[in-house]
Amino acid sequence: MHSPQPGNCPGLDALIDLGSEGTVELTAYAISCASDNARPGNGRHGIYRTTADIPAGLRAGAISVHTALGEATAFNQSYYECTNSCRTYTEPVAVITLAHTDDPAYQALTAFSVKGSIGLDQLTALLRDQLLV
Repeated sequence: MHSPQPGNCPGLDALIDLGSEGTVELTAYAISCASDNARPGNGRHGIYRTTADIPAGLRAGAISVHTALGEATAFNQSYYECTNSCRTYTEPVAVITLAHTDDPAYQALTAFSVKGSIGLDQLTALLRDQLLV
């Protein structure tokens, strides 16, 4: 778990270490958090408060997956990191619309494959088969 950010944006920021398989990050943003998903990169992976925050171009090719927490909308987004040079990754993302939430400010949980360390099929399988309530 990472420390909460100012204004709890995100309210949840946790890593799932899959060992040599890769890493998945989980985030949850309150509906009051500002959202700018124009170009994910350099540590900004997107702020998905609900599936409505998924850019239309990505939503068009998205797939739906049932999870224990609710329906997930999964897609690939382009992600870049630049320091002395730049590298671009295909980053699988899934926005899970929470079927039940204790806090109505949090309507979704986002999972993404850090630097595309696992593919979209692996991410959706993980969320479908191993994410438990």
